Order: sequence, then C-alpha cells, then structure tokens
Amino acid sequence: MPLTGTDDPQAQAGADSKPAVPAPRRINPKMGALMDLTVLSVSNLTPRMKRIILTGEALATFEYRPGQELVLIMPAGQDEKVRRFYSIRRLNRTARTLELNVLVHGDAPGARWAAAVQPGDAVQAAGPHGRIAADPTADWHIFFSDEAGLPPMCAILESLPPTARATVFAEVAGPRDKLQNEAVAEVEVNWRFRGPMPAHESRLLPEAAAEYPLPAGRCHAYVMGETSVVREVRKTLRARGLEVAQVSSEGLWRPGRVGGHDHVTEAAQTP
Repeated sequence: MPLTGTDDPQAQAGADSKPAVPAPRRINPKMGALMDLTVLSVSNLTPRMKRIILTGEALATFEYRPGQELVLIMPAGQDEKVRRFYSIRRLNRTARTLELNVLVHGDAPGARWAAAVQPGDAVQAAGPHGRIAADPTADWHIFFSDEAGLPPMCAILESLPPTARATVFAEVAGPRDKLQNEAVAEVEVNWRFRGPMPAHESRLLPEAAAEYPLPAGRCHAYVMGETSVVREVRKTLRARGLEVAQVSSEGLWRPGRVGGHDHVTEAAQTP
C-alpha cells in the first residue's frame, strides 16, 4: 500500500576506537542504558528519505511499541552531544536489526549525520521513547501526517490487525515522496500534495480534518507533523466531538527549532 516515508533528519556520527566523550547535561539519564549499535546498511527510499538499518546484540531483547522512537546520541560540537529522536519502523530481534526511516533536510547535527552516515559507523542509542501507539479499543483509526510523521504512522498502521479499519490523510510535497507500506488492515489512503508551499503554511490537513465525514463508532485519531498544523488539526477534531483521549498528537518539528518535539495536548497551547 503506497505511503510516503519521511522522518526528522537526525542520527549520530560514527564512533571509533577513541575514548567516548562524557555526556553533557543535555543527555537525560532517564532515557535508560545506552546501546552500542552499528550501521549495517544505508539506502534511499525517496529523494530525501533514507532507510538506515542498525544492528547490535542489545536488539535481541529490545522492546518497544510501534510508533515509539529510538533516541540517538550524536556530537554537536567539541565535547558536546545532543539527542535526536527517530521512529522505529521495524525490528527483527532474531537478526538483531532495527530500521529507521530518516528525512534528510536542513543543516543541524542530525541532518549532517544522516546525509553522511555509512555502513560500519558506530551509533549510541537509547529508548524506546514516545507516547503514541495504536488504540486497540478503537472501531476505526484516522491519521493526519506530513513527511515527518509518516514513519511512525507507517509503523502504527503495520501493527494493526487485518480486521482493523483506518483512514489516512498524508500531506507531502509531491508524488516522489511516496513510499510503500505493508499494512494488513483495511486502509484508505488520501494523498494531499502541497507543491512548493512550506509545510507549516499549508492548510491541507486542517481542511481534511474539518471535512472528512466521521464514521459511526469509536475512533482514534493520530496527528503528527509540524507543531502549529498538529494543534489546528487537534482543535478541529475536538470541536467535532472527539474526546481528549481519542486524539494522540505530537509536534515533531517547527520552523527555527533544532531537535526535540512538542507534546500537543489540551494543556500545551503555546510553542
């Protein structure tokens, strides 16, 4: 099933035999123990999207929920490291491999790493991280996403059983951003192409949220992408009668911000 894959551009520079630089204050110890992983392969999914396969012994026992992220630790300057969050697309514990789909754009530490990463590079990672996951009680699922949210959206879709029903509104720049999805559920995909317009200026997803005829039964909505657009879509869905617990939303990026997410909830209305 065609779906575009894209994600925040972020990852970690390859480590070598030199002693590790001590983690600075920005690295949160609550992330859990660090895993030493190695880049197994790198390939292009779209002109801007890379598939990065990681491997390591720690993946044999790694646990996560589809939709959660892996936290990669990478250098951002002399004696400084930062975190970048990437949605886990697939995990094979037997093969000890984990797939990330990474959107390459901008000029930040993560984007530079993703553009230059090569097989054999070492990666430090922690996790899983993130709150969004499939709601097993929903009669149907509806997704709103731009390029940045497509990897977690695909992961959640692929976790739904064959009896599940889902509707997708996916906004991307153009047809070249499409990617195959392996969902077994009944999924209706609605593409929205914005062309050269910046994603944070587009109203295609809020318009879809306002106009889509909500089916009968209990639904769960998943909204992921640029923070201001995510807030508008969430507000629209709430105004149409969805309860707080029926809308999972995450601002994955916003103009001018380097790294990090915005947890879009009823109590968080300002950047």
